[in-house]
Amino acid sequence: MKLLQIILIILSSIFFSDCSGTRESIREQSFTIEVDGYIKSCAWYPVVSVKDNGTWRQWNNPFNSGKTPLCYLDDQFKPMGLCDYVTCQKISTLTIPLVEYIQVGMKQAPLEVSNNIGSLPMYKTVSLHGEIKVQFGYFADSTCRNEKTITVTFNR
Repeated sequence: MKLLQIILIILSSIFFSDCSGTRESIREQSFTIEVDGYIKSCAWYPVVSVKDNGTWRQWNNPFNSGKTPLCYLDDQFKPMGLCDYVTCQKISTLTIPLVEYIQVGMKQAPLEVSNNIGSLPMYKTVSLHGEIKVQFGYFADSTCRNEKTITVTFNR
């Protein structure tokens, strides 16, 4: 088995379109790691924690469940995403966002999807700072049976 190589890459200027169709540059950051292994599709959820007054606090990520809830993220409607077919996939590089999602209120669902859904949660993206711990599992074999865990701690 090849040795794991850990690379911390600070990605800045990640672009996305806002509701008006313009492109904005936001300074979100991610943790990227090279891993010679496999993950289960639809079932890979890294745990990111921030040290707060000497205690590790796990980040808030409502999208870390295998399905994306209907919601608004940074003022954009986010449709539901589902995944119901799990496979063992080869990986070489994984990117983990170093942000958490803070609920800031509720907003009426768009008319085209409302169907009496009512109000949906609104989240804003906030970059994580300070001492950060990233932990995740991966598999050393193509059958996804030999699980390994990686834990990396760093300051940002």
